[in-house]
Amino acid sequence: MRDPLSAQLRSIAETSDSDGEEDSFVATREALRSAKTLEDATVIIVEALIKRISGIMSLPLRDIDSGKPVHFYVVDSLVAVEFRNWLGKNLEAEVEVLDIMGNDSISALSEKIAKASKMLNFGGEKVEGSLEDVGVGN
Repeated sequence: MRDPLSAQLRSIAETSDSDGEEDSFVATREALRSAKTLEDATVIIVEALIKRISGIMSLPLRDIDSGKPVHFYVVDSLVAVEFRNWLGKNLEAEVEVLDIMGNDSISALSEKIAKASKMLNFGGEKVEGSLEDVGVGN
């Protein structure tokens, strides 16, 4: 890895990975801004969290179940802090590390994130309720 060619290849790989992630997240933010309901926003956030967990933990997307809590995928407190910072920066949502590491499913956590996000506005009114009422995450 100390070989200059290896260092250059590693740099290119890191740049291309972050560009792809950034493009993907721009699309996610646009989808969130156009979400009409809490349920729509939550589904978009579930997909974003699953992609994030997949990338960080090097797991295939198909192996991540939105009905399981984040800690099920061996996410530790350091990764949870990174998640919290990522959520604050990209979704304008302040979420506690304890919520991320808690026993709530990825779907339930996504609903909390949607409710906390400052970038979401559903016609000026805050939508309350649970996704279990509409069958998401079951």
